[in-house]
Amino acid sequence: MAEASHRPCRFFCHRCSAEISPRLPDFTCPRCDSGFIEELPDERRTEDSSPSTSSASEQTQTPFQVS
Repeated sequence: MAEASHRPCRFFCHRCSAEISPRLPDFTCPRCDSGFIEELPDERRTEDSSPSTSSASEQTQTPFQVS
């Protein structure tokens, strides 16, 4: 049960352009004191997941006709 509550949240400060651990309870950046921060989604990588890829024919198509 303790593991479920111990989930480190990741945040990004848009002023510093860096990943930070915010100051609580105000959720401000510890580097610049900005409140312009965003919580980043969890990145759970698995062996099964792979980015979607286009087929070779889709990758070679041009957006317009070349003469």
